[in-house]
Amino acid sequence: MTDTNRELTLTRTCDAPRQLVWDAYTVPEQLAKWWGPSIMHTPLETITVDLRPGGAFNLTMVSNLDGTQYPSKMVIREVVPIERLAYGWDTQATGIAGGEVTVILAEQDGKTHLVQHFVGEISHEMFPLMEQGTNEQLDKLAALVEG
Repeated sequence: MTDTNRELTLTRTCDAPRQLVWDAYTVPEQLAKWWGPSIMHTPLETITVDLRPGGAFNLTMVSNLDGTQYPSKMVIREVVPIERLAYGWDTQATGIAGGEVTVILAEQDGKTHLVQHFVGEISHEMFPLMEQGTNEQLDKLAALVEG
């Protein structure tokens, strides 16, 4: 591993059925309600989800503080409906990070156990910000599906 290679695994247990959590990740109208850290939002009109391997997964997060836009152009790598979703992007697309995210959903007793794993390149300085932002984003997801 080079100095910029990182891994991050975050988990949540959501008091919601797995289908609801899956839809939150794959339906643009649902993604727009939670995607991004607490100080950002993602307008529906910026979201594209072509739910197949090789399909586009694009969106733009917008800062609630100053309106700065953060576009992400990603590619769906793997789709196993209501169980597993993987998507990725390269560093050239963002200039700050690149890698792959795998989301695994398992249902137990009506709740959904979510594991989100990132592996890729991100600078030492940006990694704590990504970790904080992703945790905030998953908190927003849990609030949505549990509400």
